[in-house]
Amino acid sequence: MKDGAVTTMVVEAGTSGPVEIRNPWPGKVLHVTSGKGAMVAKDLARPPIEFEAIAGTNYLVQPSDTLRNFAAITGIPAATAKRLSPAQIGILAEPCVRGL
Repeated sequence: MKDGAVTTMVVEAGTSGPVEIRNPWPGKVLHVTSGKGAMVAKDLARPPIEFEAIAGTNYLVQPSDTLRNFAAITGIPAATAKRLSPAQIGILAEPCVRGL
């Protein structure tokens, strides 16, 4: 949430079957993507929002005009540092320079 508004919504399915949710972005058309990146449902606008879930799967629910990539958190530590433009997470390997 940011300034009292929902920014991201993830549904963690405890059981398999239909899921019904209220649209946290009234008036916006929604898409639902699985944690594996597959589009589960798109262009959902009529309340309630409904889609089929599989137990143990996470689903990213988001407005169609602000689609983001789904990056599930696995709990496995990163093996390498990552960099995106000026931002960096982790320590990048420095080249080894030896004096003569």
